[in-house]
Order: sequence, then structure tokens, then C-alpha cells
Amino acid sequence: MRHAERRPVISLVAAGVRRGSAILAEQPMVQAIRRQVHLADFAAGRQTDTFSGCYATFDEARAAAPPDRLGYDHEAMTSLAPTDPDDFPRAMDPNDYAVMFWLRDILPDARRVFDLGGYVGSAYYAYRNYLAYPAGLEWTVCDVPAVVRAGQALADRAGAAGLRFTVDRDAADGADILLAAGCLQYLEEGSLHRLIASLRTRPRHVLVQRAALHPARSFVTLQVMTPPGGRFFCPYTVAARPRFIDDMRALGYDLADSWSKPRSLVVPLHPECTVPAYSGLYFRLAPETVSEAT
Repeated sequence: MRHAERRPVISLVAAGVRRGSAILAEQPMVQAIRRQVHLADFAAGRQTDTFSGCYATFDEARAAAPPDRLGYDHEAMTSLAPTDPDDFPRAMDPNDYAVMFWLRDILPDARRVFDLGGYVGSAYYAYRNYLAYPAGLEWTVCDVPAVVRAGQALADRAGAAGLRFTVDRDAADGADILLAAGCLQYLEEGSLHRLIASLRTRPRHVLVQRAALHPARSFVTLQVMTPPGGRFFCPYTVAARPRFIDDMRALGYDLADSWSKPRSLVVPLHPECTVPAYSGLYFRLAPETVSEAT
């Protein structure tokens, strides 16, 4: 057989091998083995996957994590935070310009900002390089105890009198603006809606940033975080975007704007859990709801 005639045969054989491999990979026994290998490597840190598992509830995801390395409330989680506010990056993430666009208009009439999951005050320090904070503005960050301690120490060194820290979510009561930037995935699904529903005076403006929202389904996965000196596992909530928006509307909010961050979430062995892009959303309390509240 001449060389030119062998090419179609080789191509056919290669295609057959690929189809056979794909069929084999889908077999339940092979899938089970792949899953066990992935979980063992994920737990031991022998691979670079950031996420693992697809769970129905937050508690199921918690139960799958090592109990001594669970959650965000660890001193090691603050090790990456700057020790001086001037060390925060001056170059703004382009995705944050949407948040600042709306804050520019609503901050002048605001007295209080409630920054849910705001870490050590990252947004407060970053945005003040671009926005004029009104005199007397109170910016309250709510986070876990370890982060709150680090944030308060940083604020004391910086002399940031308007920046406060708390572990109490009820401190959102009476805030003009509620900012939830990159934190909702670390809370149980519906936490934001339940918080707002519980307040006597709801914020007129809600800005959601870097939220992992799936086009159609809700689930919880596990995220591994590796700050210096530790390896920790956090349940990571992904809510269904349509339901998330509908639940905000049920609380009396209109969706005024939305945008996306070009960042995807991929859960190994669970292609159905892929999130193609993270979401940004701006909700404004409907005028009739404001009237009812007043």
C-alpha cells in the first residue's frame, strides 16, 4: 500500500480510538474511579483544580470538607491583605467601573454604606481613589471575626474614621446602600434576600458584584483556598440567576442595570455546573416600595 493510501486508514483508526476512549470514559465504573482520584488529589493538594463536587445544599458541601480546615474564618485568610491602605492597587479592575458608575450618582445622598463580606475594607480604600465620599459617610464592613479583627487594625492605622467593622448582619438596617461584592457565594443561597427582608428599613440601593450565578440551576461546590500558611475549604454557593433576580423583585426592587465579568467557574466532572461568566447587578428600590416604607 502506498503512503498516500495509508492516510485514510490511519485517520479512520485514530477516529475509532477517540470514539472508543470517549465511550469508555462515560462508563459508570470509570467515572467513579475518576471521581475518587479527583477527590483524593483535591483534598491533598496534589492538583490545581479550584473547585470540587456538586452538592444540593450548603450543609452537604460542608460535610465533604475536612472539619479542621473548613470555612473562611481563619487568620491565614487575612495574610494577603495589605498592612498599609496605600498598598491597595491603584489600578482599578475594569469590572469595578460599573459599580463606581452607579456609586458616583447615589453616594452624594447617602449616609451609610453596608459592605457585606467586604474583607478588610478593600472596596472602601480602592474606590476612594476615584470617588468623593460625602462628609460624615459611615461605611460598615460585615465579615467573619478573623477578617474583622484584621480590618479594624488596618483602619486604626490608617485613621479611617468613617470605616467600621462588624460581624452582625443586622447592622445593615437603615443603610442607604448595600454592597455585596464577591461574597454571596460564601453564604447560603438566599442569604441576601433573607437579610433584606428582615430589615425594618431596607437599603434603597443594592449593588451585587462578582456573583457566581448560573443561567438555570442552583448548586453548591467546594472551593479550595491556599493562602500562605494554610489550605482551607469553603462551601461555594452558585444560585440560579433568574430566581435570584425574581426574589429581589419580590422584595420590591427593580433591576436597573447588569453586567458581567469575564471569569468562568468550572467544576471538574460536572460540566452541567459550568458558569460562563460572573454577574454584576444593580437593584433600586421601586418608588412605590419607598413610599410604603415611609
